[in-house]
Amino acid sequence: MPYSQAQANHYRQQIADAQRELDQISSERERLHSRKTAISSQIDSCRYKIDDLKRSIEREYEGVRTCNQAHDRYYADVHRYNANSYREAKNREFSIMNGYIQESRNLKAELDRLRIRFNAALERKKEAQKCLRKYHENEQAQYREKRCRVCGGIIRYRVDWEHIPNVCKDCKAKRS
Repeated sequence: MPYSQAQANHYRQQIADAQRELDQISSERERLHSRKTAISSQIDSCRYKIDDLKRSIEREYEGVRTCNQAHDRYYADVHRYNANSYREAKNREFSIMNGYIQESRNLKAELDRLRIRFNAALERKKEAQKCLRKYHENEQAQYREKRCRVCGGIIRYRVDWEHIPNVCKDCKAKRS
C-alpha cells in the first residue's frame, strides 16, 4: 500500500504528540518523586521521634519502679503522669506517620499509573516512527539513478515520471 505525504505528516504529528506527552509525564514524575522523597524524610523523622518517645517512656517507668521501691508515691505518680504524656505524644506521632505512609502509598500508585501512561505513549511514538520509516523507505524505492549523457553525473528520477531525463540539470542549464 503506497503511503501519501498526508500519512507521513500524520505520523510526524503522532510522534510530536507522543513526545509532548512523554515530556509532560516525565515532569509530573519528577514532581511526584521529589514529593515522595520529602514524605520519606518525614516518615524517618516520625520514626526517630517515636523511638525517642519510647526511650522516654521507659525512663519514666524506670523512675516509677525506683520511686515505688523507695515508697515515694508522689514522685512515682509524677513519673507515671510523664510516661502517659509521652505515650499520648507517641500515639499522635504514630497517627501522623500513618498519614504520611498513606500519602506515600497514594504517590506510589500515582507513579505506577504514570509509568503505564509513559510506556503507552512511548509505544505509540515507536509505532509512528516505524510507520514513518516505512514511508521513507517506500519513497526511496520510488527513485532510481542513471548517468547523464553529457557529463556522466548522477541523475535521480522517480520511476513513475512520464519523461525520464537523459541530461542532468547542470548540463541542461549550460545548453540554454
